[in-house]
Amino acid sequence: MAIPVHIQPRVFSLPIMTAMSKSEVELLTHQLDYQQLKVGELLFEEGTPGTQCFLIIEGSILVSKRLESGEDQVLATLERGELLGQIALIDRKPRSATCRAGQAGVTLVAMSVENFETLYSAKSTFAYKILDHIVTDLSKRLRGANQQLSQARNSTDKVQRQRLSLKAAQVIAGHRYTDEELNAIEVIKTDFEQAVRYQS
Repeated sequence: MAIPVHIQPRVFSLPIMTAMSKSEVELLTHQLDYQQLKVGELLFEEGTPGTQCFLIIEGSILVSKRLESGEDQVLATLERGELLGQIALIDRKPRSATCRAGQAGVTLVAMSVENFETLYSAKSTFAYKILDHIVTDLSKRLRGANQQLSQARNSTDKVQRQRLSLKAAQVIAGHRYTDEELNAIEVIKTDFEQAVRYQS
């Protein structure tokens, strides 16, 4: 569904949408798919194919992960102006978490992988902004995960190690590290970034 006329000002006032030309705004109006979800309604589920990214216009999205215990743990709450699912535009891999509409429901717009590639080929400002957002987000995740893994690696408290490893897993891949895996991780620091590598 195309973005309704009365919703367009809200969409194009978001930070990631600024600096668009008239022709780009016109193009995006037809390239983005408008969606509304009620409270708790599923946007996508962990493990399903990633074929779209989403931009939240109003409301919120709850990001959750199924733990080994079978419980769902909420990892984050995303709100107006935030992107989600954007990594799918690059790798097309299955979703790493489940996303549902928050307490007030959510209004968002979606962009398919195919539409993103079209915009990127056309050198769209919006496509470049999404790429910039992806790089910045991944950099923040790496820093956060490295910090948590370093603390977990240096801790002798088993409960704390599990808690910190879960935090790191939430940031990077939704994987809870075992004690054996933590013992095999060495945290190193370079001039540009902290990095995690496995000892051989």
